[in-house]
Amino acid sequence: MRAWHALVPTFGLGLLLTHVALPAEPWQPPTADTVIASIHSAVNAHWQQQTARLNPPQRLQQVQQLLRAAQQGDLQDGYGQAEAMLLALAKEAELNADGKLLLAFIQQHNHQFAAAEKLLNEVLQQQNVPSSTVANALLQRAQIALVTANYGQAQQDCQHLQALVSTALVESCLAQVAALTGKAFEARSTITALLQERQWAAADRYELLLTAATLAEQLGDNPAAVGYYQAALNHNSNDNFVRQHLSDLYLALQQPAAAAALLQQKPLTQLSLEQNITLAQALQAVDLPTAAVVLASLQAILAEATQRPESEQPMKELALFALWQGQAQQALAAAQHNWQQQKEPKDLLLLAQAARQANDSTALAQVRAWMQHSQWQDVRIHAVLQEAGL
Repeated sequence: MRAWHALVPTFGLGLLLTHVALPAEPWQPPTADTVIASIHSAVNAHWQQQTARLNPPQRLQQVQQLLRAAQQGDLQDGYGQAEAMLLALAKEAELNADGKLLLAFIQQHNHQFAAAEKLLNEVLQQQNVPSSTVANALLQRAQIALVTANYGQAQQDCQHLQALVSTALVESCLAQVAALTGKAFEARSTITALLQERQWAAADRYELLLTAATLAEQLGDNPAAVGYYQAALNHNSNDNFVRQHLSDLYLALQQPAAAAALLQQKPLTQLSLEQNITLAQALQAVDLPTAAVVLASLQAILAEATQRPESEQPMKELALFALWQGQAQQALAAAQHNWQQQKEPKDLLLLAQAARQANDSTALAQVRAWMQHSQWQDVRIHAVLQEAGL
């Protein structure tokens, strides 16, 4: 399932619906400076000097530009630069609602969910906030609630959007909640009907296509999922979430050449760490010599990442890589850490696969217990449990 559509606010212009996957947002290699602790003081000083002559609204506009470039993979340290600018601005005066929204967006990207939610609560409690800012804050908070399994909050926030955004966006939000509360089939029927019933604006159709794709993938209709993802990618070729999910799906369907071709449309430096792992798997499957180059780069990046404090390590990617390399215990440990932080179906699938590879009956039982308690309907996770005899 995709985490919610990312919303970099466009002040005075309503909502800018450009997708990023958070917290499935891909962890970038160390040079990306995605965590504020990794931003050197020289970088902070540089950006403070560069923006000192700009007034606060101009600085926020520049932050938006940095985040757009970072979302598309065109600027590796965009999140770090944007955060440095916002923190410098916050030292001069309290951030306004739009500034807090942008900072929460970055904190969410960095998996700092509690801090991001605190800022979003502050935005929603303020008076005289533009409706577009309120809508962005509600969508962002719903996204965090989905990833942290607070489905009641997510449902409430989606419902509060009804007077603020399009029907497609509201229904897409509600369908994502339904998909994780035992109503995935009903949600898919709703979204499919909406796609067929009328001509939507491009942004609305894009939202519905992505929701339809993740629901189809969750319910095991891979051909439909591929079609929806391809249609979404035709709408926005820079969508990293779609590129990641579609390439993973190609691998699952034994089409590594298609996965490699999709990911190689961008330079390696513009791919996330997770995308590099998928690319290495695809290249190795089709026996291309470039696989060794990507693999060596991955090993170097991950070796550096494991030297960081545990809270800053890319646990999902460490688990994915270890699972691929057959390092069962390392994969399970990292997958368990990742599951403590974020709880999307793909995170539980990763945990189930790692537990299966490690032949850990306790971990597999925990996966089964979550599936029963949450009433998740995910054929991929059920398949792993069935293979384990559960």
